[in-house]
Amino acid sequence: MLAWGGVNPTAMKDADSDEKRDQEIKVESASTVLGKAILDIKADFESRSATAEAEGSTMDSYRPLTFPARLAIFDFGSSTSAAVYNAGRSFSDRFSHVLGQLDELTVLSPDEGLKRLHERALTPEALTPPLAAELGRAMDADFVLMGSVTELSPDWNYLSITAKEDDKDGRQARADIELFGKNQVFKVEAEIVDARTASVVAHAQFESLKMRPPLPNALGLQAIYIPGRASEAVQAASAMDFCDLKLTLLGGDLWKAPELLQNDNASSLDGALLSVGFFGDSTVPVVERFVETYKKRYAALPGQLAAQAYDAAAMMASLLRSGVSTREELHQALLGIHDFAGVSGQTSFDGRQDAIKRVPILKVNSVAKTFEQVQ
Repeated sequence: MLAWGGVNPTAMKDADSDEKRDQEIKVESASTVLGKAILDIKADFESRSATAEAEGSTMDSYRPLTFPARLAIFDFGSSTSAAVYNAGRSFSDRFSHVLGQLDELTVLSPDEGLKRLHERALTPEALTPPLAAELGRAMDADFVLMGSVTELSPDWNYLSITAKEDDKDGRQARADIELFGKNQVFKVEAEIVDARTASVVAHAQFESLKMRPPLPNALGLQAIYIPGRASEAVQAASAMDFCDLKLTLLGGDLWKAPELLQNDNASSLDGALLSVGFFGDSTVPVVERFVETYKKRYAALPGQLAAQAYDAAAMMASLLRSGVSTREELHQALLGIHDFAGVSGQTSFDGRQDAIKRVPILKVNSVAKTFEQVQ
């Protein structure tokens, strides 16, 4: 069974903040590499200038270079897809911001680089170092930052919930809920090109992850049954809460345990429904009388087996009081039972030998830390 959910706005906002911080760290790290190349060129240029001045010669082989040097930036975007284009624009803007903080650089606006590309009917992916250097010189730039963004194979982000339960024949029934969404993984490459020589003087690359919001509940599911223990139900509900899967959760007797209500994440199960064979805290009069009598007699609380045994005896007594006198009459009378109101719920046979039970249905109240009977 597959279930797609929307995204919890708060959880996605936190995830988005983490992504931005991660991207900022990676851009700053790459900018350090690129900026160091500029500083090395500056140091080399100043050393050569000092030597030439001492020797009374000139540096004819070099284009005049002054600092802060002018850096032109061309978008990393690509026309391959809107996602890659937007990611490219974002990264070129971030590099512009970080490199612009260096005293040795005057960073030209990425919009100026984009304008030059449009004038030449070029796309960012068509840039080569010689072409970038040519465009940079036309902008009176000393260096050019060019780069690319490539979308790698998607990274699946799973919400995987698996529950197993043995049936009466020893076979395992399995329920799976998975495939919550798909992440985008981008490979970012950046190069500094010396506009004077058209040579690449520095290169940096890294990978960046962008979470894609999952699709809405495409299957139109209304509820999910999780036949696991209380601890497993809390874990599954917490994962679904992150994905904002607004579905009613259904469970069974194994959920009715103290650890479910006392768990710190119990709020994720608020409103969930579970069926039980017997509910000793019921306010139904016949159940209250049974529990009170049992406690006085045995100094203990009755369980499911005690309740079912009591109901079985009560049905037999009811039929015998009605005048049944033979085994065959008793057999037929049992098959005819319909909606017998016992302490373990309503029981019917309706002509069959397997009981049809209308058992108690409980709702989880995580605030009051109680189970409330709704049926």
